[in-house]
Amino acid sequence: MVKKQELFLNSNDHSFELGFADNLMLRNYARLNNFYFCSMIGGAESIRDLQESKNIFADAFEFPMIESLFAIKKIFDALEKVFILDSYSLKNKFIFINIDSTDGLELLKDLNDLIIPKFLTKENIIFNFDRRSITKSIGLVKSENFEMEDFEEQINSLILNKINFIKNRSFRFSVSGGIKEKSFIHMQGINLSPDFIKTGLFTIKSNNDNDIIFQKISDLQALELKIISQMNKCIIYKHNYLNIRESHLRNYIKNK
Repeated sequence: MVKKQELFLNSNDHSFELGFADNLMLRNYARLNNFYFCSMIGGAESIRDLQESKNIFADAFEFPMIESLFAIKKIFDALEKVFILDSYSLKNKFIFINIDSTDGLELLKDLNDLIIPKFLTKENIIFNFDRRSITKSIGLVKSENFEMEDFEEQINSLILNKINFIKNRSFRFSVSGGIKEKSFIHMQGINLSPDFIKTGLFTIKSNNDNDIIFQKISDLQALELKIISQMNKCIIYKHNYLNIRESHLRNYIKNK
């Protein structure tokens, strides 16, 4: 079997309100293209989301809004419950923990107290810094209508002050939120070198070659456009079918 490249297709089903069939379609697309498939989990204890993700053989799980060490421990407990009969399979799964608030940033200081279960692989635990959410959390903006590049220096420096807590435990980290070539050059300039970059539906392995990585991002954005277009057509088709069926039933009952 060909080893998968460290490139993740993210479902983001809570953002897009995707159903099980939609996630299954994305999973199949990821498998066809030899990508990892990452499923969004609603919360630290979302057993149902984890069970559905297990059923479609997700390779990774993303947990948003994690703000305490206690929440991370709850993630581990939920994983153990769902995979109780085959916990060994979790060794090859990836866990993305989103840091998107001031509380999330503070929890990183306590990582030395985090006990990693034997069924997980430490380097497969990845902390993602959501730069846009952090910008809002620390009070720099009041709405979604802002350009990340206006706060590049401040937010990147804030992240830089936290990454040693992650690296000292041999975890990896990623960044997301308005990642442009200028962003990456600035991060390189302050020795902030993420292991992954999350952009839209994809999370990709980072490296120091700007030309290569941003050509890859450009290619993936074109691919994302195709995927979203296809998903949109499916939603329109379902909407049209439901409208036709509703109209048919109303007429049937009216003329009965």
